[in-house]
Amino acid sequence: MDTEKKSVSIYEDILEFPHPTSRNHPRMPLADRAAQFMPFKSLTGYEAAVEETARLTDAKPILSEEEIRKLNTRLQLLYEHLADKSCVSVTYFEKDPLKEGGAVRTLSGTVTRIDSPEGSMVLSLPDTEEAFGGPDRQKEASYRPSAPASRPSVTIHFEDILSISGEFWPED
Repeated sequence: MDTEKKSVSIYEDILEFPHPTSRNHPRMPLADRAAQFMPFKSLTGYEAAVEETARLTDAKPILSEEEIRKLNTRLQLLYEHLADKSCVSVTYFEKDPLKEGGAVRTLSGTVTRIDSPEGSMVLSLPDTEEAFGGPDRQKEASYRPSAPASRPSVTIHFEDILSISGEFWPED
């Protein structure tokens, strides 16, 4: 307590003076002064790396011999009826490009090509409104696309297919 009184008494003569102000340098605004003490990110990309590490992926499901046989039969039937342009749903495993594992996806569309030597099939997805400029543009009588919009398609490799369903087969 005595040390506090001593330190106050030492500076008592200057405590009431106004804060010195420079004529050459204006005072820094309070927001700028606060910015000097804000934290900064010293590790750029660190948060993205942590998020990528925390992102979960699934392991690829392993099919039984019976499931593989059923898939082969369905692929053969699809190949034979390719010209019918039947709608099918394909459940497949999509490998993650950045880490081990991936995700199971299901898409519905028309099989437009089956490439046996390559071991893949091309699934054309249904048209979307955005392909023709949205629902408002489709209603305009004067609107005609200059070129036919190509339907989006996905190539799926046979080894990634988990199941195929459609009008050819009753649901299992």
